[in-house]
Amino acid sequence: RQTIRKLSGDRKQMETMIARVQTNETQVEQLYTDRLSTRSQRLTRITAEVKELARQAGLVPKAITYPEEEIQEYNLIRRSFVFSVEGTYASLRKFVSLLEGSRSFLTIDEATVANNAEGPELRIDLAISTLFARDAQDEPALPVPPTGPAGAAAATKGGAS
Repeated sequence: RQTIRKLSGDRKQMETMIARVQTNETQVEQLYTDRLSTRSQRLTRITAEVKELARQAGLVPKAITYPEEEIQEYNLIRRSFVFSVEGTYASLRKFVSLLEGSRSFLTIDEATVANNAEGPELRIDLAISTLFARDAQDEPALPVPPTGPAGAAAATKGGAS
């Protein structure tokens, strides 16, 4: 009886662990499907969202470059949006707040603020990124140079807009 009780308790623990693993697998699959879907499913929407958030803050990105890199161990592609905008402190702060509040899984990787010598406006150089699940038809991504917004403009995949 004692052995049966111990084995029964062990079985319940194992069933609980299996249920947790299944739940985790389902949640990871949902993360990849919903939040980190493929470039073909989300790229245009996210690009438009970044531009719209800038517009809502009263800012206009001059030129955006789109470097990307592959994160092979997780089968993901990290696409960056590198650009500069000029505006008042309040509009720049509003833009950063809108980016942080986005449900599109956007990350502010780098932000550099500079004072404009010709008035009260500031310039902010931004590097924002998001992750995409790698599609079977995706070609290998080019690595993002480690030099931040200024250097990333030189080596892009996807061009500028």
